[in-house]
Amino acid sequence: MNNNKMLYDEFLLEKTLSAAPRTLQYYRENLTKFNNYVDAALHGKPYAAITKQDYSKYLLHLKQTGIKNTSLATYHRAVRTFCNWMLDNNYIDAAFTKVKLPRPDPGMILPLSVPEVQLVDNYIKTTMYPVRNYLIFHLMLDCGLRRQEVISLTWEDLHLLENYIVVRNSKYNKNRLVPLPDFLVKYFIVLPKGGTTVLTRNGLDAITESAVKNFFRRLRKRTVQRLHPHLLRHTFATSYICGGGNMEFLRLYLGHADYAITKNYLHISYQMQITGYQIYELDRIFFRNFYSGEEKTI
Repeated sequence: MNNNKMLYDEFLLEKTLSAAPRTLQYYRENLTKFNNYVDAALHGKPYAAITKQDYSKYLLHLKQTGIKNTSLATYHRAVRTFCNWMLDNNYIDAAFTKVKLPRPDPGMILPLSVPEVQLVDNYIKTTMYPVRNYLIFHLMLDCGLRRQEVISLTWEDLHLLENYIVVRNSKYNKNRLVPLPDFLVKYFIVLPKGGTTVLTRNGLDAITESAVKNFFRRLRKRTVQRLHPHLLRHTFATSYICGGGNMEFLRLYLGHADYAITKNYLHISYQMQITGYQIYELDRIFFRNFYSGEEKTI
């Protein structure tokens, strides 16, 4: 059997044991594209012999097929992960993926991808307050809440049995209801209850804006360098539209006063669907028809 094929199969087998199905699909699709290029353009060159120049030509090949710089990073991440895995297991001597990528297309902010969210989640498990930190991150990502809205959240605002949150006195001084996925409810149930606010520093005192900023600073250092609170809301909005969500509902979820702000996500989601970007997906509760009880795009 071709040694490249053996390494490819071994990598995917290992990922099958640890990665989510969608993440596994992401690696399979992107690595298959890379392997097809190696077979055709590099005549089946062994991975151990592939150079940075060879890999740069592969990236150039992708660009020549019409792939934008922003999507190029998605293809690159899969091959880089595979390359680092081979390096860690002594199958290759040097990482051929250490090349300079083209700058992202101007005006396009990439939402978080599935592997990026998985990377953050894995790091949060190692922190001192994993449950609290998981909620900080995912309330912004999976509910579209602003930083201050997360900090100000009280136990009275939570309606766990009915799966929704009351967001009070938001940016435009209006209250709004936001669906709460079941997987987040579980975290609230085990979170220690001390004071009035949900998220605390020591079980009593409300978490501060400074503490949240420091948390994201650590996330950027240990996980995704471009990570910041607004990127999580940006990912939420883009993923909602990609999933077939209603623009007016999105405006209400995000608490936008101006429809024009919400409309910006239409173009971004269109680009994501065209390029096949592996965007993080929202829980189906955001696409449920509450009148019939069915999960249905609204």
